[in-house]
Amino acid sequence: MRIMVAFDGTSASVNALNIGLNFRNLVERYLIVYCKDEREEIIAFNGVYSQEFYNELAVADEKDAESIISKALSISQRAGVNPETLVIDDPGKDIADVLLNEAYDFKADLIVMGTRRLGSLERFFLGSVSSRVIKQSKVPVLVAPPSDEVKTSSDVKTSDKENSA
Repeated sequence: MRIMVAFDGTSASVNALNIGLNFRNLVERYLIVYCKDEREEIIAFNGVYSQEFYNELAVADEKDAESIISKALSISQRAGVNPETLVIDDPGKDIADVLLNEAYDFKADLIVMGTRRLGSLERFFLGSVSSRVIKQSKVPVLVAPPSDEVKTSSDVKTSDKENSA
């Protein structure tokens, strides 16, 4: 089995990675993919700032990507998994399309990703990558909520005791 995890460092993607790692006894290969976000400030102010400013943004963006991948590797290695990683920098491309193409190239049996739980207005303006992946994927997709929204087994036991009292 092959699992591709979309990871961006958010609590939802950390939760998605942890859920994906629960399958480690069944998985022969993991691929963790980070898609760099297109920086709106570069588009909005293109030509306003110096080339040096844009170069500094690119360096900061690269450090962000390294930090995000490092976080994913650390989580994976603590679980005893040594995944493949991929950073995609493809400005102007739809992230959902990019993720799906990578999943197909990797021959993934499962895509695991998080969701930010956008409200309807945010979803209208920003779109939902996870929704687009689910609608377009030929591969099963497991979508994880942000980790702060997930009840642990101790939360469930506590609330069950409260309800029975």
